[in-house]
Amino acid sequence: MKNKLFLIGFMFMSIVATAQMSKPSMYRNPEVENSVRYKFANEFQKDFLLFMDMLQTTHPAFCKAETVPFNVEQEIDRGFNALADNNDVKKFRLILMSVAAKLNDGHTLINAFDFENMKFYPLNLKRCDNKYYVRVTDREYSQILGMPIKYINNIPIDTLVNMFGNFISHENTNELNQRVTEYILLPYFWENLSMNRADSALFIEFYNDKNVLIFPKFRKDMALESIPEKSSTEITKPNSQLFSYNIDADKKICYLQFNSCLDYNTFVFQIEMTAENDDMKKAMYAQLESQKDNYPKFDEFLKQMFSDIKTKKASVLVVDVRNNGGGNSALCNQLLSYLKPYKKIKEISSYIRISELLKLQYPEIYQKAITANANLETGKLYDCKELEIAENDENLFKKFFPVNNEKSKIFKGKIFFMQGAETYSSAGELIITARDNKIGTIIGENSIFRPCNYGDILAWQLPNTNQTGWVSHKYFARPNQKLCSQETIIPDVLINTTFEDIINGNDKVWDWIINNGK
Repeated sequence: MKNKLFLIGFMFMSIVATAQMSKPSMYRNPEVENSVRYKFANEFQKDFLLFMDMLQTTHPAFCKAETVPFNVEQEIDRGFNALADNNDVKKFRLILMSVAAKLNDGHTLINAFDFENMKFYPLNLKRCDNKYYVRVTDREYSQILGMPIKYINNIPIDTLVNMFGNFISHENTNELNQRVTEYILLPYFWENLSMNRADSALFIEFYNDKNVLIFPKFRKDMALESIPEKSSTEITKPNSQLFSYNIDADKKICYLQFNSCLDYNTFVFQIEMTAENDDMKKAMYAQLESQKDNYPKFDEFLKQMFSDIKTKKASVLVVDVRNNGGGNSALCNQLLSYLKPYKKIKEISSYIRISELLKLQYPEIYQKAITANANLETGKLYDCKELEIAENDENLFKKFFPVNNEKSKIFKGKIFFMQGAETYSSAGELIITARDNKIGTIIGENSIFRPCNYGDILAWQLPNTNQTGWVSHKYFARPNQKLCSQETIIPDVLINTTFEDIINGNDKVWDWIINNGK
């Protein structure tokens, strides 16, 4: 049953890391396009109507009246009327974003960035201690590195975050606090929200009473500098590998830095499931083989790691997903199968909505689903457990994502999960599953994801403006569904990272484990 569940999820999954690079599907609906309202609308109004139709027919929130997050007709009227005399794609984009922001879904996004062809403010901010610090900026403003911001354009930074939150997709306040740092960089945000200056500069005031005017630039004209940061320990220092481990033989601790839920088999399986013909499959494999060294196989990695743990008699396992933005949840289940007998693990429930956009994005997979499930209805939300799959597809899944079923290989020591502000999507599912199955201790910061959430995205494009974006088509419910109302996973041991910690290389989460983990 577990393999079937995860396979169905994977078959209809556009992995975030790859989906956001994939070609979007052009969304159209003859019923909308033949309506009187559409025929007499401008190009922005037309695409707004299609966008609203796409949300209603694709996103799981619109399957039941009790989960619809807003009055649809009122929202359509509001957006349509606001675009009546519009000739600005940026204003159009903001109106789409204002709708998406109401979904409580951090995966449904409007493509708002074009860093190569637009100017933006040379700022990278980091939220710590309930403040926003300048972490990176242009060389000409290097004197502000490390300073916490109090006001921007005379608006208190916290007020600004709440205002921007009406346009930024997020699952909870923690995610908004992180995401807002991306959108502050966009001049058109300030212009369309009437918070800009005539000279387009940001007037930034700091807690030390200093201030600066920062002007937008093209990326090619920037000379970025960052604040110097130390690393207190080589073990937990972030690296560029998808996953790696280090065993401290003296302390009997194995540290697993799990930076991404992607591996070689993830891409191989996706090719096998999505390639529409042999030529496409051949081309996809050629591209993957050219990058093969960058994508090791996670199942082989786990076998080696747990073998070394046994040989070196490590009694503590630390799983660091503080920089893991997600990917393929099957990898998380492979890891969990070494931490608790796999058949005893209560799983996350997945619900998938069958839609025309899904059919457009993955025609081969859609056809397989229709063939295996004769009564499949477009628009309906299905529990993945109820769907049938082809036997050869299930065998393929087992081949590429084997789990540990040997009781003798279950790790018997203490387990710690390190959670941070970048832990998201499939990595969040790992944390959720561990929490609800009482596997290990979670240490670090509050999660930026909801324990019950939307996800698995489909890429779309609108025909009149060519605006692109992504929409969730699945809903995930944690094993303990009685707790679905919770907005965040609060760690067993809450340790917030301060800006001083970042500058000085203090890893207080690691220090806590070293001092209290045995």
